[in-house]
Amino acid sequence: MGQCNISFSKQKGVLRGMHYQAAPYAEMKLIRCTMGAIYDVIIDLRLDSPTFKRWVALELTSDNRCMLYIPEGFGHGFQTSEGV
Repeated sequence: MGQCNISFSKQKGVLRGMHYQAAPYAEMKLIRCTMGAIYDVIIDLRLDSPTFKRWVALELTSDNRCMLYIPEGFGHGFQTSEGV
């Protein structure tokens, strides 16, 4: 079962805090920014993982066209860094 979500924030500085889905509802995500720019952060919340509590951040923009893969068990949050 899959789903597709779209988030839209018109203003710069809008924060979507860390969130994740716990088992049995855990899911991977693929994130991209189609308008403007976001500062995206993920953190490994898997207790048995050798990278537990390590995090990665990157800027996703409509210009750089980068995407971010987020495995199951990771927290995810972002802040808009550019208004639309």
